[in-house]
Amino acid sequence: MAVTTGWFLNDVLQLAFVVDLDADTVIEQNVRGGPTRLLQLFVDNSGNAGASTFVKLWDSVAATAGTTDPDYQFEIAGGARITLGFREDDVDGQRFLRGLCVGASTLGGTQTGSDPAANVILRMVCT
Repeated sequence: MAVTTGWFLNDVLQLAFVVDLDADTVIEQNVRGGPTRLLQLFVDNSGNAGASTFVKLWDSVAATAGTTDPDYQFEIAGGARITLGFREDDVDGQRFLRGLCVGASTLGGTQTGSDPAANVILRMVCT
């Protein structure tokens, strides 16, 4: 499923809210269209009560499932909903200098695994 992006704008901040309602082994490529800073990631794995899901993030414009090692991955317990906040060098957010690609799988690392049985929802706050 393609991602949806919304905006929050004021005199100081310009934040993008990126949502993937069905994160899976089909990697969403370069979701912000270039470099970005990830401030927060909310993962809803509540539909997969009996199985962990690996959420994977790549600093790339075009990651390839099964061959490109994720730069970051998080094992999300079955049935869990979690929020991750990011900081780098005492600055809010983790930099993705090339672009941000996202996906989810039943296996970690480079392994493709299979799609989670139920939808995994990713909500990202980026600059």
